[in-house]
Order: sequence, then C-alpha cells, then structure tokens
Amino acid sequence: MFQAAQKHHGVDQHSEIDVFGNCPTEFSQIKEGPFQVIKKTRNLNKCSHRESLRQDFMTTAFDPNSGIKSNPFLQGKYRAELKLKGGIPQVITVDEDYLYVPFSNGDKGAKANVHSQLKFGGVIKENIKVSCNVPRSLIFEDPHPILADKSCVGPILKALTGTANAIYTNVQEDTASRFNGVRKMMRTASKKDLMAVYSQVRAGAGFKNKDTGRKVFLDALFRARTGDAVEVGMDIYRSNGLDKTESTIFFATLNFVDHVTEGALSAATNLLTSPNLPRQAYLGVGALVRKFCRQHSCDDVKALNGLFVILQSKLNGNPSNREAENVALAALKAVRNAGRVNNAIVGKIIEIAQDKQAPTRLRIGALEAYLADPCNDRFRDSAISIMKDVQLDSELRIKAYLALAQCPNGKAATAVKTVIDNEPSIQVGGFIVSHLATLRSSTNPDKALAKAQLGEIRTTKKFPLDFRQYSFNGEYSYNIDMLGAAESIEGNVIFSQKSYIPRSLALNMSVELFSQRYNFLEVDVRQENLDDVVASYFGPNADFNVKDNDELIKSSTQQFQKAANVIGDKIKSYRQRREVNKNQVESFAKQLTGKQSPLNGDLDLDLSIRLFGSELLFCSFNERVQNYSADAVADSIVDAMEKAEDHIENLDKSITQNFMFLDSEVSYPTSTGFPIRLSVEGTASSHVKASSQVPEKNQYKFSFVPSISVEVASRFIIDAAVVESGLTVVGNLYSSLGGAGEFKWKETDFDASFTLPLEKQELLTVTHNIVFETREPCGTEAKVPLKFVQSKDFSVCLDQLKSYIGLTFCADVNQPNIGEAAANVLPYPLNGNSKLSVTILKNDFGRIRFSNKFVPSGVKGNLALMDKADKPKTFLDYDVDLATPAIIIKLASPEISGVFEAVMVRTLGNLYGLVRLASNQIEYFVKLGITYSGPNERIVMKPIMIYKAGQGEPQPLPYHITGQIIGEQWGEGKKYIFDNIKLVTPHRPPIGVAGYISIIPFFF
Repeated sequence: MFQAAQKHHGVDQHSEIDVFGNCPTEFSQIKEGPFQVIKKTRNLNKCSHRESLRQDFMTTAFDPNSGIKSNPFLQGKYRAELKLKGGIPQVITVDEDYLYVPFSNGDKGAKANVHSQLKFGGVIKENIKVSCNVPRSLIFEDPHPILADKSCVGPILKALTGTANAIYTNVQEDTASRFNGVRKMMRTASKKDLMAVYSQVRAGAGFKNKDTGRKVFLDALFRARTGDAVEVGMDIYRSNGLDKTESTIFFATLNFVDHVTEGALSAATNLLTSPNLPRQAYLGVGALVRKFCRQHSCDDVKALNGLFVILQSKLNGNPSNREAENVALAALKAVRNAGRVNNAIVGKIIEIAQDKQAPTRLRIGALEAYLADPCNDRFRDSAISIMKDVQLDSELRIKAYLALAQCPNGKAATAVKTVIDNEPSIQVGGFIVSHLATLRSSTNPDKALAKAQLGEIRTTKKFPLDFRQYSFNGEYSYNIDMLGAAESIEGNVIFSQKSYIPRSLALNMSVELFSQRYNFLEVDVRQENLDDVVASYFGPNADFNVKDNDELIKSSTQQFQKAANVIGDKIKSYRQRREVNKNQVESFAKQLTGKQSPLNGDLDLDLSIRLFGSELLFCSFNERVQNYSADAVADSIVDAMEKAEDHIENLDKSITQNFMFLDSEVSYPTSTGFPIRLSVEGTASSHVKASSQVPEKNQYKFSFVPSISVEVASRFIIDAAVVESGLTVVGNLYSSLGGAGEFKWKETDFDASFTLPLEKQELLTVTHNIVFETREPCGTEAKVPLKFVQSKDFSVCLDQLKSYIGLTFCADVNQPNIGEAAANVLPYPLNGNSKLSVTILKNDFGRIRFSNKFVPSGVKGNLALMDKADKPKTFLDYDVDLATPAIIIKLASPEISGVFEAVMVRTLGNLYGLVRLASNQIEYFVKLGITYSGPNERIVMKPIMIYKAGQGEPQPLPYHITGQIIGEQWGEGKKYIFDNIKLVTPHRPPIGVAGYISIIPFFF
C-alpha cells in the first residue's frame, strides 16, 4: 500500500513485493497541483506466493517456474491511488474486487469488494521504544488461530448439551451442523476452558445421556486441531480417560493439527513417558514436531530438546524381544516424521544403522530415519560407509544409497561413481544404475539437486535388468510449467541376496496442481522370511513337490476332514466349555501339544503408508507359523463364534460417530492484512441403535435404527480476527430409518414379524441453502438466509394405501423459480435454495406377520398386515401343493378380497393348466391344455386355449390353435397326423400346418 514506484512520465510495469507477494504491477503518475498522484493496477492472480493453503495435510513446495501462480477459483483485481506531497503520502485509496469464478455468469456471481483508505493526519513528536527482534516477511503470513479473550465454558456447554441431547434414538437433520459449531467454538477456547468443559461432561451435568455427551465432546476435541486441544487430549489419555479405539483416533488426528504450540510439544514429551504407548502415538508426535518447526523457530526450544531426549532413550539397537524392537522402530519412525534431529540423536541413529549385530528390520528403520535430515553431513558419511561395505546385505546398501541420493554432494557423487565401477553385487549395482537413469530423465523438481550431482554419473559396467530377479528403480514423470501441472510416479523393487522374493516394494506418487506440489502417497511393503514360508509349501522337500497329485489330494482331504472334525467337536461342546472352571481349562490346556515350526525364524510383514509427507499408518505382522495350525485355527473359529453368540444374546448398543471428512481452506491477503478465505468443510454425524435378544430357544428378536446427517459447507468470508463474515453455501443430507423384528422356528413351523420403531421414517432429505454468516470467537453462527424467488412448494402424500397397510408415503419439493430470467440466473448451487424430502408416516401400521408351515404335500402359510391394535388389516393366505401340483393364494382386506390359483389339472380326457384370479365377483382366468379321446391305437387330441376377462364369457385367446392331432400306432412306432391345424391371429389370415410326423425306435 505504501510503495510508490517513481517514474517521471508515462506508464511503466514492474514487480512489487508486498503483502500480496511478488506481483507484476502497472503504474502511472501525474501531477495535480501540489500533489504527485501515482496509480497502480494489478491482476492479483499473477502474484506468486499470494495464497496460503490449509488442509488436512501439508503442501510440499511452491513451483516458481509455473505459469500459474495461484488457483484460478478466485479472480482478483487491484487498484490503488497514492497522493504524495513532499514525498509523504497524504491519501492512499485501494480497491480490491474479487469474483468466485466457479458457478459465475460473466461478471455476476459470488463477489467481494474491499475498499481501504488511509489519510495523513499530522506529525507528532514521540520517542519510539518499540523493538523488533524477530524478522518478518513483507509477504502475507496466515495468522495462527487466536484464542477468545473471554471464557468459552458457558457457550461450549450450551452448544454441546444441545447437540448431545438431540441424539437419542436417532440424530436430527441439523446434528452435523451443530457438531461443526461445537468444534469451531473449541478452536478458540483455551486449555483451561476445555478442561473445565470436560469436567462438566465427565460429571454428566445437563446431559440426558452422559456417554453421548462425552462422545460428542471427544469427537469435537479431536477435530479442533489446535495446540490447546492437543494438550487436553493428551492429559485425558494420561489419566486413562480414553479407551483403545478413542486413543487410536486421537493419535491419528495429531497428523492434522493446524497449529502446534510449545505447550503441545511439552504434553507430547510427557506422553512419550507413558507405558505401553501404541506406535500410532509415535507417528502423531513426530507429525506435531514437523508442523511446529514449519510454523516456529525450532532453535533451542526446551520442549523439543526434551522430546528428543526421550526418543533417544527408546532407541535400543539390541532389543531382547519383539516388543522392544517395535518400540525402537516406532521411535525411529517418529524421528523421520518429525523431519528434524539434534546431534545426540543423530549419533544414536547412526550407531543402530551401522551395528551389524542389530536386527536388519531395525537397521532399515534407522536408514529411513536419515531422511529426517538427509543433508546432515554425519548421516551422509554414514550412508556412504554402509553403501560401500560389500559384506552387507544388498537391501541395507540400497537403502543407504537412497538416503544419500536425497541430498548428495560432491563427496557422495564420487562415492557412487566408485561403487558402480567396482560393484560385485548385481542387486546393488543394477539398482543404482537404474536409479541414475531415471534421474537423468526425471522432470520431478524435488530431484533437481540429485539430478545435478548424480545425473551425469555413468559406468561401462553392465548389470542385467529384470525386475523379477534383480533390484531396480523406475519412474514416470511429466511437467507442464505453463499450466502449473506435473505428476511423478516412482517405484522401487529391492531384493536381498538372501531371498528370492523381493524384500521391499515401494511406491511414491507426487502431483503438482496450480503450482503447489504434493507428495500425496507413499506405500512401502517389507517382508522377512516370507520365502521360507513359501519354500515350506513349494520347496524341494515340500508336499507339493514330493507327492504326486493323488497323494496330494488324499493328504489335503485328510487334513481338511481333520480340521472339520475338530471344529465340529468343539462346536458340539462349546456350550459346556463355557461353564467349566479355571482348573478344568488349565488341565485341558496342558493336554494340547503344538506342532513345532519347520521355519527358522519369524515371519515379518511391515506396511507403511505416508500421505503428504507424513506417515499415518504403520502395521506389522510378526508371528510364528505354528500359531496357524489346524487346531489353532479351529480354536480361533470357535472362540469367535462364542463371542458372536454372546453379543447377539445380549446386544443393546448405541453407537454415535461425529467426524469431518473434508476440511480445506485457501487464504488470500487484502491490502489491510485481513485475509479473505475460501473454505469447504464436510461434517457427518451418525447414530446407530441396535439390540438383539434370544429370550428362549428357537427365538430371536432384533432392532436396528440407523440415522445420519451430512453437511457440506462452502464459505467465502473475510476474517477480521474478532469477527468473520461472508457468504456460505450449505448442503445437507439426512436419513433416519429403523426396523425391528422377531423370528421363531420349531420343527416344521416358522414365524416372523417386522415393525417400524419410528413414527416417521425419513428416507431421504436433501437441502441446499445460501446464507450470509457471521461468527465471533467462541460464539455461534448468526445466519441470515438470502432471499430468492422460490417456486411454490410441491407436496404430495399417497394415502390411498393407508387403509390396507397403515402407511402414508409423502414427498416435498422446493426449488428456485428461474422462469424467464434463466439467462440472468447463476448456475447451481448459487441459483437459490432448494429441498427434497421423502418420508413414510406410520399411521395405523402395527407389524407385518409371516407364518409358514411345511406339510407333507407342500407349504402352507399366511402374510398379514396388522394395525396398532394387532388386528389384521390385510392378510394373504397361500397353499402350495406339490402333489397336484397347485398354488392357491387368498387375499383379504377391508375393500378388496380375492383368490389367485395356479393349478395343473389332469382328468379323464383332459390335461390343462389353469391360472385364475377372482376379486369382488370379477373373475379372470387363462386355461391352456388339451383334450384327448379314443383308444391308445388312435388318440385324437384337441387344443384348449381360452380365457375370461372380468364379467364376460369365456372365449378363445386372440392367438389360438384350431384343428386336431391324431396319434396312431404305426408298427413299433407312432405316427402323428396334423388334421386341419391352424394358428389363428387377430389381424392376419390363419397359418395352416398339414402332414404328419413318424417316430420309429432305433435298435443298435
């Protein structure tokens, strides 16, 4: 705003760096009396480093070479006028016009105008004592969340109780919106206020259901994503206030925290001292450190130094058991997630990586931790040393090379050249050569340094390339600078000379969109001893190679039968097993003997998934093979069946979930420093109430009532710190259903019933609203609906079936009234409010009753629709006679009754099928068949093809056959004569068939 580029005449263009970033600017100047007037104009979309992106994950880098400097969704224009007198600004006027381009119609759409003016007031003599020790950039920095300057306990409790108390049997249509409101309040609340709210929640004060209130509070707390919320969550965990599932969710959300404070780091340090800490916690703590160091200076931060001390204490290079190894590996992954190290922990990581007595799995984890600071000279020297050691496993050496290639220098390039010129290992040499080849062809800007340092390294030594046998690296990448778009897909296959199955598989995918680069997915799979497992089944001495096909089938059948017998025996006795005492169980356990494993070592399977540079998931499988013997599998199946039956017999659960599936925000500075924000938030709340009972043998009752509320809100607002306001487009989807039933069975009888526990079944409700929204810190939104010309609501209810089934089906539709103004109306979703609702009303519906009985001749039963007094409104009887065969169905209701028959009739001289429907003295039937007469030597057959519709007389079908067929004995065979056979059609002459067919038996 204050910059005034000087030019003595005309118009010029150059770049200015200010709060908007680096912007090409056109300016002109004129003289108006004593004032020098400078006018500036800009296209803000051409300013680089202008937008700040906040989303669940972090962007990696900005591409300055891209032709697109920011996303094109928000079009920005800037006009400024400066009046100078004696070189001092007298009046500065700035106008900024913003248009949300999607869904706009020309220059019409969602728009914002920012008008700023500064006037020179005068000169005052004053001693300036303000000191500035922290340098700041002229370019806009998105401010950290600001806590409310007042207590938030009351407003949060009010919103929280309102949200939780509305959830009982089902969620309400606005539950997702209410939950998002609670979450936003918590974002501006201090740790003290949040702990005060938690105390009230734990006491259950004001809540109809204490557990529901606690669940809504924790869901909102975990998704508040502030440093204070993190501290509260960790305090609750350390006080054993979270169960296993809640702990897993909490640690996973640490990867998504928007702003990390030093207090949150201190809480994370204390968290690491907790016993039996899950590995997900280590990953989350590492992500906190990475985010903190991106937002603050990490030099000499006491909490951070203490955190590294605790992580270092967990790095045991010689673990005595698998549990200790997993803890050390989790600590290494926390270091890599942190993206930062100190001198002490660097030494410990190097010690593990170079310790030849340490497990290979742990050494690989240490080498991957080098990537936390790949430019560290100590890491680089260690990686060179490991890469050069030809006595080491090829997997270790390749991992060392990959760590080195992240930030190589001249020394690293010399070492790589020496290795590939003298490398005896095909695995190592082939991988390095393939990686160097991909570097030379790569367009990935993240590899620019490696390409410059290593890309020209070549060797005359040849290594075979076969991904089925040898390690290799491959990449596909492209870059379109003009469009700000790029993509890179890289894969690694790493073999160990000790294994004929790949030891490690890795996939890395990066993308650039609107000049922002994202390393959005990395998947790494690693195994040890999987080849031993395969060899035990398919190796030289395995059954598949030693036995022939017949022996193999016989052996497999015996093993399967044995397992089936074990499971069958256990199923027959598991009722009794549930009632035995502890001594009996221990005595039985001593009689079991497990088969000794033929494998030398455990099977290790590791899966690591990194999203946007942060490791979110690390799963491992470490088991001995004998744990999966036939007896062990049988025990597992029976135990699962017992647990399932226990749950079914006494199930009464209410499960509430509130979560965010979308949260992204782009901020743009204005000339006064207040940001304009484009954001989209997706929130969902669901509730499932389920119950089941087994009151007695051969009886089962159940109830299932699910409901869900989903809201997606797009906002175009200006944030003035103490208040934010702007346009919000809200879409909501809601559904609330339910069903309950009962089953009974006994020998040949089966009865079932089904009812609706809710008086109103909301099949689907979809709403779309455009509002002007204002919010203050720690306050609820004030929403003012925008006025549009709406069409008349369309509402219809189908109650014609109410007297038969007791239900009414209704639909409500409301939509914008576009009419003749379609050309000037904005496209959806900015064209107005709309709503669609489909519901079922339970008027006099009691239940559906179904009874079925199996009899020797077939099946009999009925289906009845009962009212609320349990009296039948409509019933249907059916009788299926398999001996006749025949099907008879009778319908009775207050206004309609009828009979449906489908029967096959065979009498003397007749054979036909009859389908008949009779209702209220009106009969419909179709009869198809033949009549026959005469002795076996000469049988005369005539077709029967008649129908009756309503009250009319029986008559031939429109399409029917006339004439007769005469069957005569002809020696050992039969002769069929077509006597005047004709196919009669309504609109065409009859089609006749004449002649005969002889059937003579053949003898061989």
